[in-house]
Amino acid sequence: MVRILCDDLIGLLNPAGICYLCGSMPDVLDIWKQDWGAEMTSALQEEVIRHVMRRRDALVVMPQGDDRALCFQVPSMLMNGLVLVVSPRCRERMVDRKVLYIRPERLTKALKWLHGRDVGLFVVDEAQCMCSWRQDYERSYESLGLLRRKFPWVPILALTDVEDDLTQNYLFSQLWLKGRAVFEE
Repeated sequence: MVRILCDDLIGLLNPAGICYLCGSMPDVLDIWKQDWGAEMTSALQEEVIRHVMRRRDALVVMPQGDDRALCFQVPSMLMNGLVLVVSPRCRERMVDRKVLYIRPERLTKALKWLHGRDVGLFVVDEAQCMCSWRQDYERSYESLGLLRRKFPWVPILALTDVEDDLTQNYLFSQLWLKGRAVFEE
């Protein structure tokens, strides 16, 4: 359980990120500033974070960088379970707080390890690498469809900097994203 300050009481967040005591979602900006001493740089980040905290899938179109990482780093502090980030930029398996970073070619092995563990969120960084017609295509990304089949209850956050409809539609179908939530800068 995650504990939050709630109307001068300590409240507990349910799996959807809502406080059991007052029924509200914690102010992600306050939590981020309290933990990291920094301000978020865009309203889009807060909107994505709130969406993810409601345990919903999303496709986020945003340039690479730390700003994009906030979209999963803040929820990792608030939600129960591990956050698994699949990224081609990861050199080897890394763990930061409750966030596990892996390269796409290690996904099958990681899914076996995750079986029976509490997983709160899957993040697919550089999601456009799934598209075989793109220059940055990576064959190892083909197995990412396993995320939804093996863990249908875990939300998926797909991050990309590609804005075209063809790529976005392909990502929705290949990752089996529920709903059509697209967040763009």
